[in-house]
Amino acid sequence: MPSPTQMMKLPAARAGQIKALATSKGIGLGEAVEHLLNLAIEAGELDDALPGWEVVRDGDQITLTLDGQPIPPMHLEVAVEVAGHFQRAGTEMKVGRGVPQFWGFKSPEMPSAYMLGVGRHGGGVVVAFEELEPNCQIGQGKRTTAAMTRGMAVDLARQIRNAITH
Repeated sequence: MPSPTQMMKLPAARAGQIKALATSKGIGLGEAVEHLLNLAIEAGELDDALPGWEVVRDGDQITLTLDGQPIPPMHLEVAVEVAGHFQRAGTEMKVGRGVPQFWGFKSPEMPSAYMLGVGRHGGGVVVAFEELEPNCQIGQGKRTTAAMTRGMAVDLARQIRNAITH
């Protein structure tokens, strides 16, 4: 039996309504569901959180979990830039790679460097995180990738900005 993340059964009437909602807004069916979720978040009926994509502030650092995989903390200044990358990927970026964000260089508490890239692939957003050992080239480090929708990227950007300001 397929998991609910792969298939969701709806009565034909409800499927038609969701399709009509999507058509009226010029979005896809998945984006229509995201629209409904965002309305529930705005109304306070759902937490403003993406399970598996956590944002945690600890002092002057932000730690992200990308689809269940935690990555090393980044200073608030880096997190501001990362939030911008997610926002652009979700709203204006065309298909392709974004500009990678680096942190951890020459830091005694972080002997490795870290690279996070947010880009577009098809209708979605792809995130690549790579840990680079000293003298290691991009593409040769330990890499984690994850995929998300454009709406999720915008939500994650907002959650990062909220964590920075609170």
